[in-house]
Amino acid sequence: MKQKTNSFNIIDFLIILLALAIIGVGVYLLFFRQSTQEKVKIDYTIEMEFVRSEFNDLIKVGDTVISTVAHDVMGTVVNVEYSNAESTTTNIENGEKKLTTYPDNAFSKVIITVRTDAVYEKNAYYVGAIGLYVGSTVYFRVPSYIGGATCIDVKPVESPKA
Repeated sequence: MKQKTNSFNIIDFLIILLALAIIGVGVYLLFFRQSTQEKVKIDYTIEMEFVRSEFNDLIKVGDTVISTVAHDVMGTVVNVEYSNAESTTTNIENGEKKLTTYPDNAFSKVIITVRTDAVYEKNAYYVGAIGLYVGSTVYFRVPSYIGGATCIDVKPVESPKA
């Protein structure tokens, strides 16, 4: 009885080589492909609705914003606004809604405008790996503060007209 031997031949080598090439192209397309789109300068605005007022003034104009998720530099703070936080409450008995403003020195609403370079793809502006669009959540840090905020505006910065 003739026994079958497992031998490695040129066809097996070509199949393995083809599989490695397909995997390599997939990894390149997913992780290393540079965008062919041009970068544009944008201003995006993020809002934190409830920040303890004792943390006011920890975010300053000129601070570098870094993503706590992707660790990408997300731009430079160009404007920070603080105001009293507000919340809407509903009366259980009659369903009436009421806007309540927190007292001074309790909670603040913080609106931060950040300027950066981004690429527009798939209906969002991308700063590194982070997609920015109205409603997206941004987790960030600056030298004196770490937090999360909701993006409320994204717009390209108009170039000065000559």
